[in-house]
Amino acid sequence: MHVRFIKKKMIVTLFPLILLLLVTVLASGCISESVETITVPRTGTAIVTGTGTGVTAPAAASFATEKNTYRNGINDLTSRAKQINADYSALIDKYNSGQANNVELQTLADLDRTSYEEMIGKLTEMKVPAEFQEAHKLLISGFNKLHTTFVDYRDGYGKNDQNMLNTARDLDNQAVTEINQAVNIIVQVQ
Repeated sequence: MHVRFIKKKMIVTLFPLILLLLVTVLASGCISESVETITVPRTGTAIVTGTGTGVTAPAAASFATEKNTYRNGINDLTSRAKQINADYSALIDKYNSGQANNVELQTLADLDRTSYEEMIGKLTEMKVPAEFQEAHKLLISGFNKLHTTFVDYRDGYGKNDQNMLNTARDLDNQAVTEINQAVNIIVQVQ
């Protein structure tokens, strides 16, 4: 018996502009409908002008650098997640067309599970600016759910268990919601 799983589009990419918070949506991906990837322009230096806030230029530059470092780290992780999910989606397409088998889906799901484990480790080790604390908790929760999603895919395809695959999809949808909320918070912080 073949267990078929119909994929949904998973990735939505947000591109915030420096002065305006412009959101651009790109679809690609795996199973859910809108995991967001935040893309932040990489910056080498911070430009500091007089703000009248009482924060010295070096301190303001330090805060800006800390935020940019954090955003760059999140960008790297969400870009990697996007690629993982796109690759899994492509394999599901092959499976649904008879060009791949459940063992291949199991194997890749297990590799993806391991990748999410590693990314969760990086998230938990990051220095998180105060403005991003709430968002960071949501990111960790979302990435944990994606980790569990791939455990369920691995086991679901291994056991030909449609209920496990449905559970994976449900967890994936919950993860998407949390990651979207986190990215929205990160995008709004200037």
